[in-house]
Amino acid sequence: MVGAYVLAEELARAGSNYQVGLSAYENRMRDVAARFRHIVPTTMSTLTPRTRLQVRLTPPLLRLLTSMPGRLQQRVSQLQATPGRAHESMHLTGPVVQT
Repeated sequence: MVGAYVLAEELARAGSNYQVGLSAYENRMRDVAARFRHIVPTTMSTLTPRTRLQVRLTPPLLRLLTSMPGRLQQRVSQLQATPGRAHESMHLTGPVVQT
């Protein structure tokens, strides 16, 4: 979602010169994409059950997590917060208004 927002923002800022917008998008997203490339293997190994017990426990634990109040979900997700914080290096601005 962040990537789509940044792309829309840069294309709007560039006006009719979409190539400038695409280049600006690429420049803004390059560091974020590099960070996520390193995060994915760690996250996938955390989310992939490796034992029969983990296979059996994963669905009910995910249901439990999604039924928790939002603030509690946030606290639980902070236990392994690295993947969720990679986007914090990006500065998102408000909508671009063409005049």
